[in-house]
This record gives sequence, structure tokens and C-alpha cells, in this order.
Amino acid sequence: MYRTKIAGNDIAGVIYSLPIKQGEAIKAYNAVGSALVKGRPYLISYGYATGQEVKVSTPATMAFPVMLGFALENTAAGAIGSFQISGYCEALVVGTGNLSAGRMLEAINSATYLTDDGATTRAATSAAVLVDAVTANENGGSPVMKTVYLIGEGHTIAGS
Repeated sequence: MYRTKIAGNDIAGVIYSLPIKQGEAIKAYNAVGSALVKGRPYLISYGYATGQEVKVSTPATMAFPVMLGFALENTAAGAIGSFQISGYCEALVVGTGNLSAGRMLEAINSATYLTDDGATTRAATSAAVLVDAVTANENGGSPVMKTVYLIGEGHTIAGS
């Protein structure tokens, strides 16, 4: 069930619906130590500090299910930002080879983008499904912003 965003509410942990994108987003504290980049994956975790109960960090290898959030906006270090956790989303995807729509995508350890997890069916590391195909060396081989469908459930993060 989608939750409703309360106008002006920037408290970490507030979950709200994104009806146009048919998904959900969450407010979280930027604990990365630098500005966050729109479209990058970030690991959602929890803490005890006031205003930092829900925070994001750089993806790290995890052998148990975790949740990724994708920055909906550039966010300054130490600020509260919005992160999409399910539904259609614009996300950075590796741009070095051909990837057809329908490929499963994962974030690996320390990743700043999603990459092909080598499957067309969901695996333990699958975070999203590619909606827009990627062509070889698109954008000079740098990660490109593409539409993906975020699964919205926990998954593991593989080592790099």
C-alpha cells in the first residue's frame, strides 16, 4: 500500500508514494560523506542518531537481503534526500556493452551504477529490471541514465 507524502515533511524515514512512477520513495540522511548524485544506487541502513534513523551509504558486499535506494536528486553531504525504492525509476546503468530490455540488474560492492547480473530471471542479487536498452559504448562507455523497474524487495550485494 502506498503512503502519502506530507507536504514539507523532510524527516528521515518518511515513505511516500510516487504515483506517476508507480512506486515508493523514502526520505533518508546522507551518511556517505560527500554529495549524492541523482540516479546512483545507495544502501539504505538504520541508525540511532536523531534525524539519522534512516540513512544511506555506499553499497557494500552483503550476503543477506538489503534495500537500495536511488537518489531522486543531488543531495548535499549531511542533508536529507529522497530515494526511490520501488517502481519505475531513472537510474545510472553501465554503458559499456549491449544490454537488452528485460535484463536483470544488480549493484556490486562500491558501485555508482547498476550492471547486468547475467540473468533474465530474478537472482538473489537482482535489484531492478532494465526497461530501456543500452547500446555498446553509449555515452562513451560511461554509465548512462536509463529507465529501470526497481523490484522493491531485499537482495544481496555481490563483491566487485
